[in-house]
Amino acid sequence: RRRAGASMTAARARPDAVGRTLAALSPAFGALLAPPAAAAALEGVWLLAAALAGPLAAFAALWVASRRAAPPSDLRLSEALIVAAAAFALAALAAAPAFRALGMSPAAALFEAVSGITTTGLSLARDPDAWPVSAHFLRAWLQWCGGLAFLASALALLIGPGALARRLGAEAGLGGTEALPASTRTRARALLKLYAALTVLFAAAAAAVASDPIDGVLLALSGISTGGFAPDSTSLIDESRLAQAVVMSSCLVGALSFPLLISVRRTGLAAIPRDPALRLWLGLTLLTFVALVGFEALRSGAADPARIAHSAVTAVSAITTAGYASESMAALPAASLAALLLAMVVGGDVGSTAGGLKATRAVVALAALRLTAAHAANPPGAVTHLRALGQRIRGGELAALAGLAAVYALTAGLLWIGLLALGAEALPALFDVVSALSTVGLSTGVLGPDLPDWMLLALSLAMLMGRLEFFAVLALFNPRMWTWPKGTAR
Repeated sequence: RRRAGASMTAARARPDAVGRTLAALSPAFGALLAPPAAAAALEGVWLLAAALAGPLAAFAALWVASRRAAPPSDLRLSEALIVAAAAFALAALAAAPAFRALGMSPAAALFEAVSGITTTGLSLARDPDAWPVSAHFLRAWLQWCGGLAFLASALALLIGPGALARRLGAEAGLGGTEALPASTRTRARALLKLYAALTVLFAAAAAAVASDPIDGVLLALSGISTGGFAPDSTSLIDESRLAQAVVMSSCLVGALSFPLLISVRRTGLAAIPRDPALRLWLGLTLLTFVALVGFEALRSGAADPARIAHSAVTAVSAITTAGYASESMAALPAASLAALLLAMVVGGDVGSTAGGLKATRAVVALAALRLTAAHAANPPGAVTHLRALGQRIRGGELAALAGLAAVYALTAGLLWIGLLALGAEALPALFDVVSALSTVGLSTGVLGPDLPDWMLLALSLAMLMGRLEFFAVLALFNPRMWTWPKGTAR
């Protein structure tokens, strides 16, 4: 019993270790806030600049004060989980005053900040077309950083090699990837370079074809991060087909596994079509597109080229969890919303900027279903093993997948009931809940600034949980995950 108790205590998070690690990430918070603050100052939007300068100064002071307190070299798994959750929560809290300066209520401002850093793209702005360019840059920059750059840059530039980097790398999706270089720090640098290069490529292309070059750059920042914030309240509706194609291409690339993209240099392009998760994901994308076209043809009797183009944008937007729209979701038939629901639940791939439960996990779930069905044909006493993605799946991994799906379903159900209690229609309410949990951003209009504050706060928490895959946020708020010095109140 003593050994079990000691082992449990050793697995819990130490507040000082979490605090020192977050302090070491202060420059990353600075990189999150400084560019939009500078943009607001250059544009002369002083209230917005001041709202960003305050948190920026606080993080600078924290970094100076904590320079002598090195982060722990023996970071525990529970601490890495909590640091990841706390980092995203602190980033949202730091950005929220800026949205208050734009006229939003406290709850709506926090919702907007969380939607940005989690790359969701749901917005409560009543008149975003009247916002200055620097405000739109703030939202796009939050999404770009939240997509991959926030923790990856900290690992690549701030955190030295060792257990700390490995633990944080695992939580950032960088750990244990054989296709990448051995060091977690080297992996982070490789991913950051690829992310930045793709951003420059798509920003240049979007600026060349968008209705406004600045809008094109902002759309690319949100597109590669599968974020979905647009500088125009109509999203992509007023953009040309070419501009829509460029932006949606950036979303497709952002939803791919970045470690897989890096491995192309070593294995060649032939490795991409052999990836089972990618094949499933592309198949589901095509199936969603065909379903949308078919349902529209059944409703109207024909599917004209414009409707086909809208269906392509909507299908890609849902499966990549980007959230851009070229038409109103509220106008779609119920069958189309149901098809999009399935796509949003799956989302992109592990190691991408996309949300959802991830295509890799969907492959494992399908393999488990096939194995269960095969048990009936096996002789009594036969021993079978679950295999997927070219390797054996152990019971612990399958249990973790089942737990993740259960928490996702339970959270979605509670939020859905809450919206139903507020008078929302069943299918649109479920659609918007799944959009928030999978960090998609598509909306039927159920989620808006007129929702009560408690629902906005619950949805903000849901977006954080969806971005961090639930368990990190649950660990942050679970008192049993922490260990406190003797005599400290819990």
